[in-house]
Amino acid sequence: MSKSLRTESTHSSHEEQLMTATSSAVLVHPTDTQLVSEVRRRRFWELLSRNVRIALQKRNRKFERVERLGPHLVIRTGYPVQVASTVSQVFGVEWAAPGVILREPSHWPESLLSNAGSTDELDDTSWPYVGEQSTITERMQVELEGAGVFYSRQRISGVGGLPSGLEGRVVIMISSGLDSPVAAYKAVRRGCVPVFVHFDNSPYSDSSNRRIAVEQARTIAEFVHGVTVKMYIVPHGDDLTDVLRNVPRKMTCIFCRRNMYRLAEEVAIREGAHAIITGEIIGEQASQTTRNLLVESSAVCRVPVLRPCAGDDKTDIERMSRLIGTYRFASEAASCCVLAPKRPVVHANLEDIAPVEEKLDLRWIRAEVSEAEILILKEEE
Repeated sequence: MSKSLRTESTHSSHEEQLMTATSSAVLVHPTDTQLVSEVRRRRFWELLSRNVRIALQKRNRKFERVERLGPHLVIRTGYPVQVASTVSQVFGVEWAAPGVILREPSHWPESLLSNAGSTDELDDTSWPYVGEQSTITERMQVELEGAGVFYSRQRISGVGGLPSGLEGRVVIMISSGLDSPVAAYKAVRRGCVPVFVHFDNSPYSDSSNRRIAVEQARTIAEFVHGVTVKMYIVPHGDDLTDVLRNVPRKMTCIFCRRNMYRLAEEVAIREGAHAIITGEIIGEQASQTTRNLLVESSAVCRVPVLRPCAGDDKTDIERMSRLIGTYRFASEAASCCVLAPKRPVVHANLEDIAPVEEKLDLRWIRAEVSEAEILILKEEE
């Protein structure tokens, strides 16, 4: 046998051995694993593994198993590109790489990686999908603990954040506007479990506001895995009427929002939530000057009020709402309230609140929450 034939035969034999010692897989690199508490680190991995499985099952992605190997998750699958695309959308994932695992280190397995597919085939673009993700082309070789060597030539950037359920419940005040869904997304991206609250301002608002608010909440709920997501539709018209009768017109929005905070706090207590999330942006509205925010949020003391969008510009909100899929509702949104005064107060004083509020009947708070319609946007998976 000639030398060239022997060389070709040897190379072919080596390729066949590689094929038998190979499995296609996805390597998942998590975010924020350097948590201070060992208990939280362990919980992080448990939830990330669970949520990855749920996301794959929901998208009907075929896989054999999900396992932790050192600082990564490894997903054995015959469809690594599609699986990596889906997993990149799970909170807690920094990046996901489709590739192959060889039992022993080898020369660069180009032919095997070609068989594993390319990110050009990505098809996972239906919601929930954050359009900011990118594909980075680079060679990657990672030794896995007792499981061989992983090879990849591309990785898909993930959504980051913390796994759904790592943090507790939060009440999220959501309207038909752009800001509150973005605030909601920022909260759930950090592992919070949302309990949405929408205030039905009828008869002082358009009937479409409720529908849009529900659809926006459903959109955000799809990013969450492994938990039940509720939404309260709280009637807010009667107490608005009380405000109109007893409050100086220029302070209508101040007392309206104080009442909203009270209602949200009541829901938070019932649901065991740890915070109230709003979409307020400093200075965007008259009710959102720093002075007015102080006066408004002083209505509650048992649950903190968090404002993830406080420092954003409107362009930031629009960009993010496009990425998370809620910008499409912007063209439908109507005015959430027709009671805004022409000359609202922009620098309210706390000392002016108590004398006015004495005229209001605050017994309605529990009654309105008790009358709320509760929707289940998503069942625990």
